[in-house]
Amino acid sequence: MTINQHEKHVHSQNGEDGIIQQIFNTIGTKTKHCVEIGISSSENNTLNLLLNEGWQGWWFDADETEVCKARIQHTGRPQIQIYNTRLTQDNINMEFEKANVPRNIDFLSIDVDGIDWHLWKALTWTQPRAVCIEYNADFGIDEAFIVKYHDNFNRYNYHPQYHGASIKALTILAELKGFKLVGCDSTGHNAFYVGMTENMSEVPIEQAFYQNNRAKWRGMIEQFHEQFGYEYIVTGST
Repeated sequence: MTINQHEKHVHSQNGEDGIIQQIFNTIGTKTKHCVEIGISSSENNTLNLLLNEGWQGWWFDADETEVCKARIQHTGRPQIQIYNTRLTQDNINMEFEKANVPRNIDFLSIDVDGIDWHLWKALTWTQPRAVCIEYNADFGIDEAFIVKYHDNFNRYNYHPQYHGASIKALTILAELKGFKLVGCDSTGHNAFYVGMTENMSEVPIEQAFYQNNRAKWRGMIEQFHEQFGYEYIVTGST
């Protein structure tokens, strides 16, 4: 049974709540601490854990309006700590330390529509046991493609689909950080990884990958090569 067969919507967008629940039903919890980078005030990947499962969480987002909405909506919920911060590869560890994020957490979610791969690569302050990170399905499965890094990355300055990383690039990074791919949601947005020693089976990229619900963009990587250069391909080294 693949993990996307456990999809369930409580507060997540694409059934991630059920997948996350299944992962922790399998590997168990240790700290019940979670971090989410890139939030919505009412729809995200950790809210079900925080409201219904007794977890404690730290949320980070650069959008001041969204953070204000979240703080208003979750007033009186001390288990949710919300920070209006633009995380970069240079400040992520310092910001986690300032926010008193624990060194060991159970779950990390990253979805910033941009430099997701770079943030995970730079993160050393805390070690999660499971990670959910958005992949760009339009990049396919054959190339390890990541977008060019900028502190203030905005995909609309390039192309609406020029963001994030291919699932191959994320999986190469995951393996270097001690994680294995265990599946993706069936809408083609999120890949899920757990620590190599956790009691879940690794799933090959070809089996885990889903094309998302958008119309496929033909020649996407070739187009980006021409417009933005070739140096954004990673081939197994980070």
